[in-house]
Amino acid sequence: MLINNAGVIPSVSPLSDLDAGALSHALHVGLEAPMQLTAAFLGATERWSARRKVLNISSGLGRQAM
Repeated sequence: MLINNAGVIPSVSPLSDLDAGALSHALHVGLEAPMQLTAAFLGATERWSARRKVLNISSGLGRQAM
């Protein structure tokens, strides 16, 4: 099983107030990294006979966006 639970938040503020670099970093950690880790996990375990699982955990901001 792969569990993705990483995330960063530069500040609790509307997206329009965020620095472009801080937003880019947050997207790399929260979206790109889990996608790359999932691809690597699935590739490394493709011959496993056991069931493979990926669990992505989101933050509260995933349910109540700023």
